[in-house]
Amino acid sequence: MLLQIVKIDFQRNKIITIILFIFIMLSSLLVASASHVIMELSGSLNNLLTKSKAPHFVQMHAGPIDDTAIEKFVSSNPLVKDQQTVEMLGIDGSNVFLGNSQKAEENSVMDIGFVKQNQSFDFLLNLDNQVIQVSNGEVAVPIYYMQKNNLNIGDPVSISNRQFTRTFTIVDFVRDIQMNPSIVSSKRFVVSDDDFITLKNNLGAIEYPHRISAHRYK
Repeated sequence: MLLQIVKIDFQRNKIITIILFIFIMLSSLLVASASHVIMELSGSLNNLLTKSKAPHFVQMHAGPIDDTAIEKFVSSNPLVKDQQTVEMLGIDGSNVFLGNSQKAEENSVMDIGFVKQNQSFDFLLNLDNQVIQVSNGEVAVPIYYMQKNNLNIGDPVSISNRQFTRTFTIVDFVRDIQMNPSIVSSKRFVVSDDDFITLKNNLGAIEYPHRISAHRYK
């Protein structure tokens, strides 16, 4: 009976029926595509959060720090699962040259920081979501600069002022769970422990990112 009614209606209004069918089909395809994109994005974000072990709280600090007071706070606070205080070397853009460009990043809106890979959590990942490890003379550059400066693996990154010059080779690009978006005005470059000490002894200023991983409560 229903098929008979549909058949009669189709014969009377072929053009309208076909147009409605097309619009319904397109709407269904768009909804399905949007749902798929949302699921893929959600899965990718969850994977990035899991692999990088993202911290729950972050605070930047410049100047002397009291490690004893920090450890006392952590040990006495049941909400804190783990904490990590590391050094980040801020270097002025006028001392940083990316790729083969002879122009420094002095006009960049970004604060450039050089760090060592973290040991406990807040890991900096490569494009395959693997924890980045670099050797002496190597550097991992934020994705922001890969896209902005059209950088490739093997390109140089030079740090230079009047008294000191050091050139690194790009071996990876950084997925940074905290500072990846362009809207975030700080970016982290990853170097080896030895190179970090060398840079620290010659230029830049140290900041201390305090990161806390909290327990989950239902």
